[in-house]
Parts: sequence; structure tokens; C-alpha cells
Amino acid sequence: MKIVVVGGYGDIGSCVVEKLIEFTSHQVTVAGRNLQKARAICSTFKGYVGALQADVENRSTLTAAFENFDLVINCAGPFFKYGANVAIAAIETRTHYIDICDDPDPIPKLFALNDAARRAGVTVVTGMGWNPGISNLAVRLGANLLDEIEHVEMAWVVGSGDAKGLAALKHTLHGVTGEVPMFKDGKQVLLPAWDDMEMVEFPAPLGELPEFLFGHPEPLTLPRAIKARNIFTRGGIDPPWNNNALRVIRSLRLTNSRGKIDTVAGIIHRVQRIFSIGGVEHSALRIDVIGKKDGQSRHLVFNMLDRIRPLTAIPCAVGAMMLLDGEIAQKGVMSPETCIDPVRFFDRISDKGVKIMREGRL
Repeated sequence: MKIVVVGGYGDIGSCVVEKLIEFTSHQVTVAGRNLQKARAICSTFKGYVGALQADVENRSTLTAAFENFDLVINCAGPFFKYGANVAIAAIETRTHYIDICDDPDPIPKLFALNDAARRAGVTVVTGMGWNPGISNLAVRLGANLLDEIEHVEMAWVVGSGDAKGLAALKHTLHGVTGEVPMFKDGKQVLLPAWDDMEMVEFPAPLGELPEFLFGHPEPLTLPRAIKARNIFTRGGIDPPWNNNALRVIRSLRLTNSRGKIDTVAGIIHRVQRIFSIGGVEHSALRIDVIGKKDGQSRHLVFNMLDRIRPLTAIPCAVGAMMLLDGEIAQKGVMSPETCIDPVRFFDRISDKGVKIMREGRL
């Protein structure tokens, strides 16, 4: 089978390519607007990896690029900027599609493509990474284990020594700005970003850290499949002084347009070692699922700790393998919790090195 990874020379995309080469025998190609960068990264991989030019903002280049592939994996962020362009091109060329979209902005447009994807016989899975991705399937597993779900909290923390990608910086600046979607009291709501601080306990060496409301897709996708009263996503950076720096940058209105975000992210990226002072080279994810089992209150906690590149790339590569192996048979647009068996998924990523710890009595 042939896989093309759009944005495959980026920080996360290159790790996805590495894992596909390691886990599968499929033919892999890196695509991006800069053919020279694509060719350069391909020379660093073990075995042959192809390179081609495709611009995520030029759909004709995407459709031309996708014609001879079985699967498109979209790692080209920030997703709030590029939207559903790659998914539309994949559907037009009848090519299956997976992405690691971590912004809520494109989600309505992606799900509006459901009928077109079904007519084309195409599977479109959005949010197949760390969070969303692992987070969705942890909630799905919690929902399967309990009889009722009342409250879901998903909290991520990135060690500033672990964050390297420019697109991730842009995503962070966007996610702390304005109002962000949450699911509260059984309804979709917009709440102020980077607000409503809660202290959250993560695995060592991170420990207890402040977490803030942050814009992510899960409050939009999970209610489609899982009945819960509240679904919240939070984020934070270690060391916590980075959180205050983000608040200052936002208060200066330096994140209220895409142009400003591009400029500020570029500056931070060039001096990122300053923001890494005191930070660890680990990131973590915690998911709390609170509900009832046999009429008794239950609180399940799922924890994981690793580097952000494998935490995102391994779930994406495993999702690709499951799709191409026929384990994801549905057609149309979907998020992981509606099409993937969580037990099978966690077994697969555990075999590849991503461990999830569950706490709480059933």
C-alpha cells in the first residue's frame, strides 16, 4: 500500500514517517510545499522514502499529488490555518485520510464532508494523535467500563524542554486566545480561553501543575458518541512561568490575528531555549472520567508520560495500520472514539512503546 504524509518534514510529521517505516512495509512518501525540504528529510530515513511537492493552500496540487495513493496522513499544521483543504482533496481523489488535527476550528467543516466521503467510499479519521486521539479513546474506554458518564476532564502538559515545532507554537498561541468550545451541562458552549485554572496531578517528574481551559476538538467530537454532562479540555506548560508569559503575550493583543500569531511564534521559536529554562523533556496527558457503575459513583483516571513526538506519531501510525488492515471499516468522517476498539488500540500502542496507566476502582 502507498501512504503519503503531508507535512512529513515537520517536527511531528517526520516522526510519523519514522514510525510508519519502523512498523510497516508500506511505501511512504513525504509531501510538502518545499520539495527541497522533503527530499532532504527523506535522505535521513532508513530505506527508500519518496518526496513530492504539494501545497496545502492549493487544492489542485493536492489532488494531483494524491491520485496514486491509498492513504493520506495530514500532519501539516497549524490546523486552524489550513482547515479541511487536505481532507477535501483526499475525498475528491477517493483516498482514505487520517489527520492529527488538534484545533477545534476545522471540525464543523470536516464533519460537513461526511456525505461526500461516504459517496466516495472513503474513510476520514480526524484527531488521530496524542490529544486528540489517545484522549478520545481513553474516554471511550472509560465510557465502556462505566454505566453512566457525568464528567470528563482532559488535561495535557508540555514540558518546555520537549516542545520544538513551530506549528505547535502557533497552535498554542491560537488555543489560548478568545473563546473556546466546551461541553457544559449537556450543551455546547464557548468559554474564555486560558481561564478557570485548576491544579492537576501528573506523573513524575512533572507533578502537580496549573491547567487552564484550552481550545481542542474533543468537546466537539466526543458528544457525538458519548453521553456526558460535561467535557472539558485543559492545557499547561512546565515550568509554569511559561503560562504567565502566554497570558502577557495575549494581553498585549499579539495573538488576535493569524498574522500576529505567525510573527510571535516565529520570534519565540528562534529563542525557544529561553522558554525551555527549567523545563523537562517530557509531556503528559491525564484523562478523568467520572460516572457510575452499578449505581455507585466511580472515578477513573488515565495517565501517560513520554516525549510529545512519539506520543503523537505512534497513535497516528497505528491508526493508519488499523485502517489499511481493514480494522476501520466505516466510511465517512469520524473521530477515533466512533471507529476504533479502545482495548485493541491501547494494546497496539503499548506494544510500540506508549504506556497508559489506569487508576480507579470499578
